[in-house]
Amino acid sequence: MLNKELIRNKIEYIHKDLVILTELSQYSFEELMKDSLNYSACERILEQIVGRAIDINQHIIINMAKLETSAPLEYRETFLKLIDLQVYPKDFGERIAKSAGLRNMLVHEYDKIEPQIVYSSVSDTLSEYIKYCEYILKYIDLH
Repeated sequence: MLNKELIRNKIEYIHKDLVILTELSQYSFEELMKDSLNYSACERILEQIVGRAIDINQHIIINMAKLETSAPLEYRETFLKLIDLQVYPKDFGERIAKSAGLRNMLVHEYDKIEPQIVYSSVSDTLSEYIKYCEYILKYIDLH
């Protein structure tokens, strides 16, 4: 059974992170690079947003999908599995699934991160995750 309160709490945290990310998006690339604290905050917020979405995805999949295997899904796959569960359309799911790669880069390749990739990910994250939250809330209201 879906724990709707858990999902709504995670959505609330994503929304709070999106507010902060919106503030950080006002900086130019050059301004952000001059302020290591804001740049680091930007990286961490991006990581948190995607991580919380993966938590939500996994919760929905565990409770709603009839999986033939107990093997855990890769993070990217969790976004794609929500297409099968009709949480959101295929084109959206394929786009947002790419954010799992961003999360992995931020977590595992932090010494090799190209700051321009982080900066360009901000606007994508803002637009995609606002939609993601809407899709998830609509889905849990129906189930």
